[in-house]
Amino acid sequence: MLSEANHGPGDLREACEGSLAELDVDAFDCYALHWPGALAHRGALRGLSRLPVAEQERLTFPTNESGEPAGADHSLVETWRRMEALHEDGLARTLGVCNVTLAQLTQLVEGVRVPPALVQVERHPYRPRTDLVKWCHEQGIRVIAHSPLSAPGLLTDPGRRVGGREGRFDGR
Repeated sequence: MLSEANHGPGDLREACEGSLAELDVDAFDCYALHWPGALAHRGALRGLSRLPVAEQERLTFPTNESGEPAGADHSLVETWRRMEALHEDGLARTLGVCNVTLAQLTQLVEGVRVPPALVQVERHPYRPRTDLVKWCHEQGIRVIAHSPLSAPGLLTDPGRRVGGREGRFDGR
Protein backbone atom coordinates (compact mmCIF):
# COMPACT_ATOMS: atom_id res chain seq x y z
CA MET A 1 0.00 0.00 0.00
CA LEU A 2 1.40 3.36 -1.01
CA SER A 3 1.95 5.90 1.75
CA GLU A 4 0.54 9.37 1.19
CA ALA A 5 4.10 10.71 1.56
CA ASN A 6 5.12 8.98 -1.69
CA HIS A 7 2.67 10.37 -4.27
CA GLY A 8 5.21 12.52 -6.11
CA PRO A 9 7.01 11.87 -9.39
CA GLY A 10 9.87 9.47 -8.76
CA ASP A 11 8.85 8.92 -5.12
CA LEU A 12 5.93 6.69 -6.06
CA ARG A 13 7.99 4.40 -8.31
CA GLU A 14 10.84 4.30 -5.77
CA ALA A 15 8.39 3.29 -3.03
CA CYS A 16 6.86 0.55 -5.17
CA GLU A 17 10.20 -0.85 -6.31
CA GLY A 18 11.57 -0.66 -2.77
CA SER A 19 8.62 -2.62 -1.39
CA LEU A 20 8.93 -5.21 -4.14
CA ALA A 21 12.63 -5.63 -3.36
CA GLU A 22 12.05 -5.93 0.40
CA LEU A 23 9.36 -8.56 -0.22
CA ASP A 24 11.48 -10.28 -2.89
CA VAL A 25 8.62 -10.39 -5.39
CA ASP A 26 8.41 -9.24 -9.00
CA ALA A 27 4.96 -7.65 -8.87
CA PHE A 28 2.06 -6.86 -6.58
CA ASP A 29 -1.30 -8.50 -7.16
CA CYS A 30 -2.76 -5.12 -6.18
CA TYR A 31 -0.93 -1.89 -5.36
CA ALA A 32 -3.21 0.57 -3.59
CA LEU A 33 -3.12 4.23 -2.58
CA HIS A 34 -3.69 4.40 1.16
CA TRP A 35 -5.18 7.92 1.11
CA PRO A 36 -6.30 10.14 -1.77
CA GLY A 37 -4.50 13.17 -0.32
CA ALA A 38 -0.75 13.62 -0.54
CA LEU A 39 1.75 14.56 2.15
CA ALA A 40 5.20 16.06 1.75
CA HIS A 41 7.98 13.61 0.92
CA ARG A 42 10.68 13.64 3.61
CA GLY A 43 12.73 10.68 2.42
CA ALA A 44 12.56 7.10 1.25
CA LEU A 45 10.61 4.69 3.42
CA ARG A 46 12.80 1.70 2.55
CA GLY A 47 13.82 -0.16 5.71
CA LEU A 48 11.39 1.93 7.74
CA SER A 49 10.86 -0.73 10.41
CA ARG A 50 14.57 -0.66 11.26
CA LEU A 51 14.56 3.08 12.00
CA PRO A 52 13.92 4.67 15.41
CA VAL A 53 10.23 5.39 15.99
CA ALA A 54 10.74 9.17 15.90
CA GLU A 55 12.31 8.87 12.44
CA GLN A 56 9.52 6.57 11.26
CA GLU A 57 6.97 9.18 12.38
CA ARG A 58 8.90 12.04 10.72
CA LEU A 59 8.98 10.21 7.40
CA THR A 60 5.47 8.79 7.33
CA PHE A 61 3.58 11.68 8.96
CA PRO A 62 5.45 14.83 7.91
CA THR A 63 4.45 18.08 9.60
CA ASN A 64 5.08 21.75 8.93
CA GLU A 65 6.53 24.30 11.35
CA SER A 66 3.15 24.56 13.13
CA GLY A 67 2.92 20.82 13.71
CA GLU A 68 0.14 20.40 11.16
CA PRO A 69 0.30 17.73 8.43
CA ALA A 70 2.58 18.95 5.63
CA GLY A 71 0.55 18.51 2.47
CA ALA A 72 1.87 18.13 -1.05
CA ASP A 73 0.38 19.36 -4.29
CA HIS A 74 -0.34 16.06 -6.05
CA SER A 75 -3.92 15.51 -7.17
CA LEU A 76 -5.49 12.08 -6.93
CA VAL A 77 -5.67 11.83 -10.74
CA GLU A 78 -1.99 12.84 -11.15
CA THR A 79 -0.94 10.27 -8.57
CA TRP A 80 -3.13 7.63 -10.20
CA ARG A 81 -1.50 8.25 -13.58
CA ARG A 82 1.85 7.45 -11.95
CA MET A 83 0.22 4.28 -10.58
CA GLU A 84 -0.93 3.41 -14.10
CA ALA A 85 2.71 3.50 -15.25
CA LEU A 86 3.56 0.88 -12.61
CA HIS A 87 0.69 -1.26 -13.87
CA GLU A 88 1.78 -0.86 -17.50
CA ASP A 89 5.36 -1.80 -16.54
CA GLY A 90 4.13 -5.01 -14.88
CA LEU A 91 4.92 -3.99 -11.30
CA ALA A 92 1.25 -4.17 -10.25
CA ARG A 93 -1.32 -6.51 -11.77
CA THR A 94 -4.19 -4.35 -10.49
CA LEU A 95 -4.54 -1.00 -8.76
CA GLY A 96 -6.64 0.03 -5.78
CA VAL A 97 -7.51 3.09 -3.75
CA CYS A 98 -8.52 3.47 -0.12
CA ASN A 99 -10.40 5.96 2.02
CA VAL A 100 -12.15 7.77 -0.83
CA THR A 101 -15.56 9.34 -1.11
CA LEU A 102 -17.92 8.54 -3.96
CA ALA A 103 -17.26 11.99 -5.44
CA GLN A 104 -13.49 11.42 -5.39
CA LEU A 105 -13.89 7.97 -6.88
CA THR A 106 -16.15 9.04 -9.75
CA GLN A 107 -13.79 11.91 -10.58
CA LEU A 108 -10.87 9.49 -10.56
CA VAL A 109 -12.54 6.93 -12.82
CA GLU A 110 -13.54 9.64 -15.30
CA GLY A 111 -9.96 10.93 -15.59
CA VAL A 112 -7.84 7.77 -15.92
CA ARG A 113 -7.18 4.87 -18.30
CA VAL A 114 -6.94 2.05 -15.72
CA PRO A 115 -9.80 2.10 -13.22
CA PRO A 116 -9.35 0.79 -9.69
CA ALA A 117 -9.90 -2.94 -9.31
CA LEU A 118 -10.75 -2.43 -5.66
CA VAL A 119 -11.75 0.23 -3.21
CA GLN A 120 -11.15 -0.12 0.52
CA VAL A 121 -13.23 2.10 2.82
CA GLU A 122 -14.45 2.14 6.38
CA ARG A 123 -17.73 0.25 6.25
CA HIS A 124 -19.91 -1.17 9.01
CA PRO A 125 -23.59 -1.11 10.07
CA TYR A 126 -23.27 2.47 11.36
CA ARG A 127 -21.58 3.60 8.13
CA PRO A 128 -22.78 1.30 5.34
CA ARG A 129 -21.57 3.48 2.41
CA THR A 130 -24.47 2.10 0.36
CA ASP A 131 -24.20 4.58 -2.53
CA LEU A 132 -20.46 4.04 -2.91
CA VAL A 133 -20.79 0.25 -2.75
CA LYS A 134 -23.64 0.22 -5.28
CA TRP A 135 -21.72 2.46 -7.68
CA CYS A 136 -18.58 0.32 -7.35
CA HIS A 137 -20.52 -2.87 -8.06
CA GLU A 138 -22.06 -1.25 -11.15
CA GLN A 139 -18.53 -0.40 -12.35
CA GLY A 140 -17.13 -3.86 -11.59
CA ILE A 141 -14.98 -2.55 -8.74
CA ARG A 142 -14.63 -4.75 -5.66
CA VAL A 143 -15.20 -3.16 -2.26
CA ILE A 144 -13.27 -4.17 0.82
CA ALA A 145 -14.42 -2.97 4.24
CA HIS A 146 -11.78 -1.96 6.72
CA SER A 147 -12.67 -1.88 10.41
CA PRO A 148 -16.05 -3.58 9.85
CA LEU A 149 -16.46 -4.43 13.55
CA SER A 150 -14.59 -1.54 15.16
CA ALA A 151 -17.29 1.15 15.34
CA PRO A 152 -17.74 2.26 18.95
CA GLY A 153 -20.58 0.31 20.55
CA LEU A 154 -21.16 -1.98 17.57
CA LEU A 155 -20.26 -5.22 19.34
CA THR A 156 -22.45 -4.39 22.32
CA ASP A 157 -25.42 -3.07 20.32
CA PRO A 158 -28.43 -5.24 21.34
CA GLY A 159 -29.96 -4.68 17.89
CA ARG A 160 -26.99 -6.42 16.27
CA ARG A 161 -27.04 -9.65 18.28
CA VAL A 162 -28.17 -12.90 16.70
CA GLY A 163 -31.05 -14.68 18.39
CA GLY A 164 -30.89 -12.33 21.39
CA ARG A 165 -28.16 -14.44 23.03
CA GLU A 166 -25.26 -12.75 24.78
CA GLY A 167 -21.97 -13.17 22.96
CA ARG A 168 -23.48 -13.97 19.56
CA PHE A 169 -23.08 -11.22 17.02
CA ASP A 170 -24.41 -10.79 13.52
CA GLY A 171 -21.37 -9.23 11.87
CA ARG A 172 -22.92 -8.74 8.44
